[in-house]
Amino acid sequence: MKSSGALVGFARLITYITPFSYLCDVFVVEAYKQRRLSKWLIQIIHAHPDLQNLRRWMLGIRHAHGLFAQFGREILPEDISKRSMRLHNTNVYVKDETNFHHRNKLLNSLPN
Repeated sequence: MKSSGALVGFARLITYITPFSYLCDVFVVEAYKQRRLSKWLIQIIHAHPDLQNLRRWMLGIRHAHGLFAQFGREILPEDISKRSMRLHNTNVYVKDETNFHHRNKLLNSLPN
């Protein structure tokens, strides 16, 4: 989504056009939020013809629950959320020489 050539909003949907998709990296620049671009962006994604037969859409958000609720999103019931797992690498972007050398050693030990 661009305004005068500047990127003001973005969203990524990860799917293989299978019954599952993951909506992520949704944002609209603060100055443009009052123009209802967030809602328009999600409407455009949901209207795409290739996405009409997706059974499950997942989304992880910190805020904007009200926006996504307008599109049928709901907080996962506790029994389902207890079946979900994640791997969260908090320091993935911090250069750590020890981890770098450890990873290289592991990679070099893999059989050809």
